[in-house]
Order: sequence, then C-alpha cells, then structure tokens
Amino acid sequence: MRMFSDCLACLAIVRLKDVHKLFSDESERYYVMSRVLSMIRELAIEKGLSSAPRVATAIFRWLKKVSGVEDPYAEEKRIADENALRIYESIRKKLFELSPRERIAKALAVAAAGNALDLGVAVYQPPSVDEVLAIASENPPKGVEESVELLMRAKRIVVVMDNAGEAVLDRVLGDTLTSLGKEVIAIVKSGAFQNDETIRDANASRLHESFNEVIESGTDAASIFLDEVSEKVVEALRQCDIVVAKGMANYEYISDVHAELGKPVIYVLMAKCRPIAESLGVSIRSLVAKPCTPPLNN
Repeated sequence: MRMFSDCLACLAIVRLKDVHKLFSDESERYYVMSRVLSMIRELAIEKGLSSAPRVATAIFRWLKKVSGVEDPYAEEKRIADENALRIYESIRKKLFELSPRERIAKALAVAAAGNALDLGVAVYQPPSVDEVLAIASENPPKGVEESVELLMRAKRIVVVMDNAGEAVLDRVLGDTLTSLGKEVIAIVKSGAFQNDETIRDANASRLHESFNEVIESGTDAASIFLDEVSEKVVEALRQCDIVVAKGMANYEYISDVHAELGKPVIYVLMAKCRPIAESLGVSIRSLVAKPCTPPLNN
C-alpha cells in the first residue's frame, strides 16, 4: 500500500523512541535523530520509496549499525513471549473444545488481537497480554467467515509472523490447523527488526511445537521482501495454497507484491493507525482477518 502523510510522522516518532533507547548522550541523540529525519526525506521523498516497511527497515538497520546493538528490543521480546506462554495453554485448551470451524475462527481472533502487542506504532500503547484475550472475545475480526472457509479447504499454509508475544498466541492457530491435518509453516525473521519474533526467539517461544516447520526469512527486513528472502522461503511460498500474513508491515508490503505470490493471502492484524484502517475499510483498532485473492498480472 502507498504511504500516507501519517507514515512520515510515524517513522520519525518510532525511531525517536529507538534513539532515546540506544543513546544516552543528548548531543549524540540530536545528531542521530537529525540523520534519521534526513534519511526519511531521502528515502521516502527524494528516492521515492513508496513502502513504509522499506523505509523503516533501512533506518532501523542504520541505527543498529551506529549503536552497535544487534537486537535493541531483546529484553522486551523476552518478556512478551514469557507473558504469552503463561496464558497459551489455557487458550489452547478452550479452543480445542470447539468444532473445527469455530476453532479456526477463534484462533484467527486470538491471532488478530495478538497483533495489538506492537511497539512500532507512534501514539499507540499496546495492551497487556491478558487484555488481548478480552479484545479477541469482544471484537470478531472483519472477514473471518471467508477466511475460515479458505483455511478449511487449504492443505499447505504459510504463516508470516510478526511481533514477539503475538507469535506465541499465533501458536494456537498453528495448533488448530495442524490438528486438522494441514501442513503449516511459520516464517520468522533471521535478524532483529523492532520487537518482531526472530529465529533466535523461536526456541524460547517453542514455536516448533505448534507448526510443522519454522523457517527463518533470511533477512532482518520488516517483511518478507522478495528480493532479500532465502530460497527456502521462496519455495515455501511457491508450494503453499494460502499465506496468512500477520501484522501491519506485512500487509503494507505483501499487498504490493500480491500478484507475484499468485495465491490468496489472509491479512490478520489490528488496524492501529488511520492509513491501515482506511486502506482496509475498517475503523481504527478493528481486528481484521481479511482474505484477498491475487490481482491479475497485466
């Protein structure tokens, strides 16, 4: 999806939080933040990058390099995954008392609500893990009925994962689909981007217990940039029947390259900002499990 004016402000505010996190000297903060603002202008305006995930990735990579910190959100991710693991078993137990269709619908609701655990959105405060369950119960995701139908028919499914904590809650979707005899592959990042789940985090989250396979993307990008991902990811995308894309960055990027994937994508997220909400035709903070078929290549 194209960038809105809001995206420029969001990029600056979120990176300002990173600058304060990574640098303690105010003079250094001033210099680094001035460079961040210049990069936003250069990348988003002068070089014309139309994708917010592309701009965010370039700047976050630069911040990691100049700070010397490989994983700036390591502690936040550890805590988020631990808190989600605390409630995972009880959620799973309740879901497996339901019929297959109801189980998928509820698992999609939990996965969408889990996307609320996002530290990369300006002027937004994520809830606690316990509050996520209430969000999932009170707000059925938009498009969930159609998504259930697609997942019931699919045999091979790829789930492109997003934030830590959220990834643990996504295990319920993995458990549900694999219990119905489907092959489900989870894709996590190879390197750190904000508080997104990486292959290093996956062991502690025990993702392998809920998916047939967990593979790393081959990149630390905000999404599965097709010009950066590993051949293994390309092959998984090629062979699957449907892609479940978690979170806003994956929606922003994958919606632009959907025709190249050539198969249905279910976007599962909470719309936490005006551009995403307007693009999806929902109100801010709505849960979404929206299926989209690939556009025709001209």
